Amino acid sequence: MFKIKNVSQLNKACIPLKITDVKSNEYITTHYINKNTIVCEKDVKVYEDNSVVFNFGGIEIEKQGKIIYENEDFIRIKKDDGSFEKIYKDGRLK
Repeated sequence: MFKIKNVSQLNKACIPLKITDVKSNEYITTHYINKNTIVCEKDVKVYEDNSVVFNFGGIEIEKQGKIIYENEDFIRIKKDDGSFEKIYKDGRLK
């Protein structure tokens, strides 16, 4: 929920996020934003859907993250939280 308000003073490092930007893009916050504060451009980043779909014959698995390494035995992905996961091509996890 956003409220439109006129502000007399603004921090020099803050470039306020425009309502038109919020309507046109999907954003995710970089940190916790307190209620009744101005949302700056540095407080948010554009949301990118980094999902990976694995197809193991009749089973399809979708995971959030990016593929960073792949060989004939396994695939290694980096999750959004920074951790790594190794998925073997026969379907087991490690």
